[in-house]
Amino acid sequence: MLITSSGLDDIIKTNSIESEFEETKVYIKSVYIKYANANLNKFNESFTLKYIDAINDYKFDKYQNIGDELLFINTFFPKALNGASIDYYHSLASSCYYKCHVILKGQWPLFQELSGKFSYFVGNISEENKDLNLK
Repeated sequence: MLITSSGLDDIIKTNSIESEFEETKVYIKSVYIKYANANLNKFNESFTLKYIDAINDYKFDKYQNIGDELLFINTFFPKALNGASIDYYHSLASSCYYKCHVILKGQWPLFQELSGKFSYFVGNISEENKDLNLK
């Protein structure tokens, strides 16, 4: 099913999450829009190997992409993650978002919030959107 960006923006609900910054909700929706029509095979590469690569390069975009991919997959397709526990993937995403916060020297605090509340965001948004079928 092809979902347009404008259509998804109207469909995805983020009302249930408490956020210190409105831009955090906007950012989360933008991640879902970015990956809504992605082929799930895109996510078959090991997130651990991607993380090691990000550590070696210490590049913002690599950490951001890992965090964003895990935010999307954990929210809508958690069973697609295999090889480790959900807690591992949540910790990995939190770590990536924290690295983004550090690299930006705290100038965009939403990354610190995403890091600290990753499991909360995934859980609440998953529950709020449980009737949404992106498959």
